[in-house]
Amino acid sequence: MGTIIAQGDRVSIAHAEKRVSARTLRSIVFSCLSVAYWFHGLTCHSKRGGYNGCAPRHERRHGYLATWGVRLRASSVIAFVISLLVQVGYPLAVTLYYRRRTRAPWAVFAYGALIFAAFQLLTWLPLSVYLDAVIGSYFSTEIRAFIWMWALALMTSLVEESGRWWGYKYLFPRGAHRFTWRNGVMYGLGHGSLETVLLLAGLTFIYFAAYLVLSRLDLNLLTRSLGADASPAMGETLRSIVNTSWEQPILVALERVLALPHQVAWSLLVMESMVYRQKRWFGFAVLYHSSVAVIVPGLARLLGLAAAEGVNAALALFSLWIIFRLRAVSHEGES
Repeated sequence: MGTIIAQGDRVSIAHAEKRVSARTLRSIVFSCLSVAYWFHGLTCHSKRGGYNGCAPRHERRHGYLATWGVRLRASSVIAFVISLLVQVGYPLAVTLYYRRRTRAPWAVFAYGALIFAAFQLLTWLPLSVYLDAVIGSYFSTEIRAFIWMWALALMTSLVEESGRWWGYKYLFPRGAHRFTWRNGVMYGLGHGSLETVLLLAGLTFIYFAAYLVLSRLDLNLLTRSLGADASPAMGETLRSIVNTSWEQPILVALERVLALPHQVAWSLLVMESMVYRQKRWFGFAVLYHSSVAVIVPGLARLLGLAAAEGVNAALALFSLWIIFRLRAVSHEGES
């Protein structure tokens, strides 16, 4: 941020940053109030007429919310809220239903969440982002970029499935929990629930907050205020956030719904390697995991998100087949 000239006096950068922080804080507060009032039935705080209980006709027709001079897409706000509710509520609802039907222990669920936090959230995920930023930038051609994506997916799958194996090897015996289909499913639900509720829903909430705040700001003025630190890519990123359509958060919610069967299937495959003492089951889990991690993002890049999620839905059905097939051959003896 460069220096600011005010009536011939140079204002310090520290002072300028305080002013920007104050404006940002006010923007966040006013944005939260805007959403709260909108859910309460408020549709307009127009500059011309103040609060009159309705938005101008042309703004309603184009699906915008006019609040204190802010133009928000009503459809995008609704989609973000629905997406967050699905991402938080769906895995928890499935877990509670499964727990009620099978009486699977909560400790096993906690094991799955702990393993995801230890082997992914706090370790490999930050490292993979760093590696992608440092090494991935050197792969400029499409073929090299695909090879790098496949290598990163394979490493991610190997780390994640190794974490699951470690949990089965060392955590299950400490709690005297058997390697049963019931416990394997609960273990996978713990893993997938923490990934969705804490990581993905958290990122969606941050993106939603950025959408609300940036919709109140003059992006050109904001970019200029950053001075030399600003870049065309940064400006495009800010505009893409403001121009978020309702389909994007809905597709994120759909992807998280489809991801839960994958997590459970991979957990059961790794468990089979412990039950039968055959490494091939672990290899199946790594191969299937890495395949999903390559096929879905690759199709999203080539054909778009809709086509990618369509294939992801087919893969989720295959994961469900794995889950119930392993139940049928399980030695647990439960119906």
